This record gives sequence, C-alpha cells and structure tokens, in this order.
Amino acid sequence: MNQLHTSKFSITSIVLLLLQIRITLETCPQSAPCSCSVQGNINKSYVLEVHCDKTQYTSLPDLLPLAAAPLFKLNLRQNKIKDLPADGFIGLKFRTLDREVIPVLDVSSNPIITISEFAFRGIKADAVDLDLSNCSLEVIPHEALNK
Repeated sequence: MNQLHTSKFSITSIVLLLLQIRITLETCPQSAPCSCSVQGNINKSYVLEVHCDKTQYTSLPDLLPLAAAPLFKLNLRQNKIKDLPADGFIGLKFRTLDREVIPVLDVSSNPIITISEFAFRGIKADAVDLDLSNCSLEVIPHEALNK
C-alpha cells in the first residue's frame, strides 16, 4: 500500500511540474530576455514572478501575454525606459499568496522622464508596491496613482 501511495504522489508531482512549466512558457514574454518563475501550488493558487531587469529595453515590452496569469512581481528595473505610456500595464493582475506581502511593480533605475496619467489604468490589484526609485522624474502625476 505504501508503495502505491508513493507511486501516486510521484505521478501527481510530475503532472504539477509539467503544468508549472506550461504556465511559465505560455505567460513569459517570448520575445524578451526575461526570466519567469511560478510560485505557489498550481493546483490551488499560484503567482508569477517575471524578471526583465538589465535587458536594455528602451520602452515597455509587450506585457499582454502576462495578463493570462496572476503576477506577484514584475521587475523592469535597470533598463533604458524613458516613458510609461497610457495603458502600458493594462490587464495585468497582481496578487499575493500571503496577505501580509504586497505585490511589486519595479521600474526603478530607469531614465523615466514622463509617466502618462493613464499609465497604470487597467491594473487589477488591491495594492501594488510601485518602485520608481533612481528614475529621472521631476514630477509624478498624482492622477497616474489613482485607480
């Protein structure tokens, strides 16, 4: 009986691993030099961490494929992004697996000079930790920070 239980556990683990790989491949930006990882339990609740830091982006990459899965962290730091355009993050769903931890949108250390007042319109989240540190901004339009 114990061997049968171990066998079922192994098959379940393999199936969950394959699901995790499929979700990661389907939702990570394909044309980008980004890395993605899945956190949590695919069967119950999971979130993605997407790291597109130090990729030399001069503008936001196509983030639409990421709308298919909940994000915990989107890291776009240390690129060459100058503008955050209207609807640049539309459709993204930020979520956490731990209610005490806030999801993160990190665009720090970019030469950002302008943020559209509608840059964050369409983001689905109760709260997001937005990191704009070490950017070239002189003014952050308060309208951009209102949902």
